[in-house]
Amino acid sequence: KRSETLNIKCIRYTDKLRMIIARDVSRLIKINRMHTDFVANVSHELKTPLTVLKGYLEIMSGHREVTDALRRPIEQMSFQSERMQLIVDDLLYLAKLEDRESHFEREEVNVTHLVNTIVESIQPVIEKKRHKVKLDIDHNLKIIGSQSELHSAFSNLISNAVNYTGEQGLIAVRWRAIATGAEFAVKDNGVGISPVHIPRLTKRFYRVDDDRSREGGGTGLGLAIVKHVLHRHNARLEIESTEDVGSEFRCLFPQSQLINDMMETQTDAS
Repeated sequence: KRSETLNIKCIRYTDKLRMIIARDVSRLIKINRMHTDFVANVSHELKTPLTVLKGYLEIMSGHREVTDALRRPIEQMSFQSERMQLIVDDLLYLAKLEDRESHFEREEVNVTHLVNTIVESIQPVIEKKRHKVKLDIDHNLKIIGSQSELHSAFSNLISNAVNYTGEQGLIAVRWRAIATGAEFAVKDNGVGISPVHIPRLTKRFYRVDDDRSREGGGTGLGLAIVKHVLHRHNARLEIESTEDVGSEFRCLFPQSQLINDMMETQTDAS
C-alpha cells in the first residue's frame, strides 16, 4: 500500500480568481524520515564504544603509573569523549521527539518547582560566573504536558543564558499568564545575537560563534530540542536579540495547555 502526502495551497490570484497549487511531498517526507532514522541508528550504535572508551580513560586518569606527559592528553580525551556522549544523548532524545508515534503522558506540571530544580542544578556555574538570577514566577499557573520534556526545554534555555553571558550578568526567568495563554521567558544581558542568525538558531548543530559554543560545552542541539518540545505542547518559540545588549527567548503556550489554581479556587468558592 502506497502512502502519498500532498501539500495544497490556495493563493489569491485576482479579486475573483484563486490559484490552487498542489505538490506531492511524499518523497521529501520519506527522505527526511530516512535521515532521522539514520541519525538515530548511528547515535545508538555509538553508545557502546563510547562507554568502553570512557571507562578505560577513567581508569587511566586515576592510575598512579601514568606519567605527567600523558596526563594532559588523557584529560583532553576524557573531556572530548564526555562531550561526544552528550551529543549522542541529545541526538537520541531529538530522534524520540521527532517520532510522530512517540506520545507522552499528560500530567500537571508545577513550573515553579521545575524552575527551582533547574536553577539549583546549575548553581555552581551561576556562583562561579557571579551571575544574578531574577525569578518572576506565577506560582498558581501550571501546565499540562510532559514534565521531563519541559524540564529539558526550560533547562536548555536557562543554561544557555548562564553559559553564554559574561561574568556578573543578569539572568531573568519569567513565567506568567498573557492574553493568549502563558509565557515562559529567559532574558539575559549577554553579547546578543545578530538578526541574520535568529531564523536558523533552532537548526541542528547551528552555532553563532563556533569557538565560544564549544568552550561553553554546548552540543548545538539545545534549541532544536526546545523547538520540538514546544511543538509537542502546541507552543511556539520567539527569539528577540540585540548585539551587545542581550537576548530573550520566549515560549508561548496556548490557554488549552494551562491550569490556574487561583482561578479554580475562586470558581470553587463561588
